[in-house]
Amino acid sequence: MKVLRHFVAIDRESKSIIIALRGTLSISGALIDMQGMSCKYRMPVSVLHFFLRETFLLTCVATSSFLHLGDFCHGKAHKGMAEMADNLWNVSSEKILKLFEREEFKDYGFTITGHSLGAGVASLLNIKCHVEELVGTRSVKCFVFAPPPVFCLHEDEERSQNITSSIQKAIADCVCYIHDNDCIPFLSVTFIRRLAYVLDAVDNKTQLMWPLQRFKIFWELQDIPQDIIESVKKTRKENLQRSLVEGESPLVAPARIVVWMIKNVDDNTFTGIGCKPETLRDLNIFVNQDM
Repeated sequence: MKVLRHFVAIDRESKSIIIALRGTLSISGALIDMQGMSCKYRMPVSVLHFFLRETFLLTCVATSSFLHLGDFCHGKAHKGMAEMADNLWNVSSEKILKLFEREEFKDYGFTITGHSLGAGVASLLNIKCHVEELVGTRSVKCFVFAPPPVFCLHEDEERSQNITSSIQKAIADCVCYIHDNDCIPFLSVTFIRRLAYVLDAVDNKTQLMWPLQRFKIFWELQDIPQDIIESVKKTRKENLQRSLVEGESPLVAPARIVVWMIKNVDDNTFTGIGCKPETLRDLNIFVNQDM
């Protein structure tokens, strides 16, 4: 997949031209999702991308390639989605900019939205629009649903005040929504590593467990043994102290706020809880039937 499926719409009521990006719906889309190692990535000067470096993906053996020319808007980004944001703009920019040139749309803003994979790409495109002024000085808003962690700034890099302000404005103009126990907003190298350590801790405690006991615990017919619970708690604390590996960065959803929609099981309604994207970094993938 060279370009993520998307469409452009005109909302006359809000006076906005909208680009909407689809989530994962194919094997090629899943491969983009799994290219979770961060990179210092910047849009190349041409569409050509040279295959210079092989990268092992998380859950399957595959390779990805990028031309490392610097950084992504003075930060680190999810490799697959950074490239997709670049490709998407290369394909769609001409039509979008032509719409803005029309007299009837001269005072329209630009809205970017997407779900899952599309949400991750949308949030990166939002940053590019602000930093590189892809649509000039027009208003740019971004609304993303279930995005994975895709971006973080270089903490030790000196940036001009203009660049810093542009990134801050991009984050301020983006709102992120996540659903209850959805695991997608926690799919990054960091979270997968944490999950692997937790699963390993559980496995070490259950190697000699009888199959019947496993069956009862799985179907909640028997309480989880306390030693397993304590092992998981210990591992979770240790996870927060582990050093980053090569290609791993503390990525987050680059948004002003995360609206976490929590399901009320009594009446099937939802309650929205607001938190900062950085808050999610200390959490873990919640393994359950509704993930």
